[in-house]
Amino acid sequence: MELYWGDETLNLKLDSSKTVSQLPDGNVPWTGKGFAEALEFPFNFPPLDQCATPDDRVVVALDPGTLALGFSFAILLERLQKAGIAAGQVTILLPSQTSDTSLAKILQEAAGCSVERHNPADAMARMILGGTRDGRQIYLNRRLVEADLTIVVSGVRLGGGNQSPASLIYPGMACDVLSGVEAGTVLNLLGAPYLITAVPGPNGKAPHWFAGRMEAFRAARDLHRSIWNLDLEEPVELIVLNWPKSSGPREFANLATALERFRPCLEPGGRFVIVCPEISDTDDWQAMASTYLDAVESSETSHSAGSFTKTFKRWSRALRQGSIFILSSLETDTCEDLQAHRLDRLSNIQRLASAATTILLIGDADRAMAKPAWQTLGDS
Repeated sequence: MELYWGDETLNLKLDSSKTVSQLPDGNVPWTGKGFAEALEFPFNFPPLDQCATPDDRVVVALDPGTLALGFSFAILLERLQKAGIAAGQVTILLPSQTSDTSLAKILQEAAGCSVERHNPADAMARMILGGTRDGRQIYLNRRLVEADLTIVVSGVRLGGGNQSPASLIYPGMACDVLSGVEAGTVLNLLGAPYLITAVPGPNGKAPHWFAGRMEAFRAARDLHRSIWNLDLEEPVELIVLNWPKSSGPREFANLATALERFRPCLEPGGRFVIVCPEISDTDDWQAMASTYLDAVESSETSHSAGSFTKTFKRWSRALRQGSIFILSSLETDTCEDLQAHRLDRLSNIQRLASAATTILLIGDADRAMAKPAWQTLGDS
């Protein structure tokens, strides 16, 4: 596996008997379908323009990560215009954690559309979708509840931190998150939205797009598993998690989610190596690290995650499993606050890999998943 850092390139030299696997599997058959083709020929469903009428208010709940996979506002709006829907009738709704950089790009590309970032604390943006059997009320973003047609655009990520159409809506667009309420239930209450799902292609190939109802997402999920899922026979001593340059800047949550997904694959006391050339915003990371450090120091026992957010809990659980080494643009102090070790050159990774007895190489840590044979991992 080739790793990149600045102008440097490292082709890891490893004993094949020590390397468990390198994802994805390049031998998996691949028949890609482009974005425009998916909308023209949805999965067992009519084309998008036959699912709308000229008076419809349309809301597109968008996972910003699909921008890097070839999602096109122009193609989507063209299909809606065939149904008589103008750009002014379309609202692009983004998750609350969408970065300012992504927001600016979407504002530029979604010309004529209204673009909003979900704010769960905004009382004017909340509306009751329905209630649970025990009488609790489910609040979603008002735009979703009032929409005549909801389109959900997302990618497929499996395992810890599952990103599906359902989870993008709930809890992603929720104003209150209720325990025991399943995302799929909320999606059904919303009226079975039109789903557009991307499956990243292996080894640099173009993504495959699926469109239609939930059946289309299930087909996308099955294809994703055939390419990006690995059955692991035993835990390993070292896991190298790589984020390619093409994946764009990464948030702290991306790294924590990947650690959670592969944590069961690491031997107790083992090592994670994170290779992440692009970090979203150094200042944000410093603030996150300081918050994490304060939470750990205020706990009665080190690594207690009782008051942490989900992201902090995932990072803390990984630290309990083993050590974390990071090669990125983060400062040494920031890494130390996160209780991680900072690497400053690719050759450090070669030394760690040469010293390990068993190694798992993950070429794209956002997309891959390993399923340990000794432990059943369900989608979360």
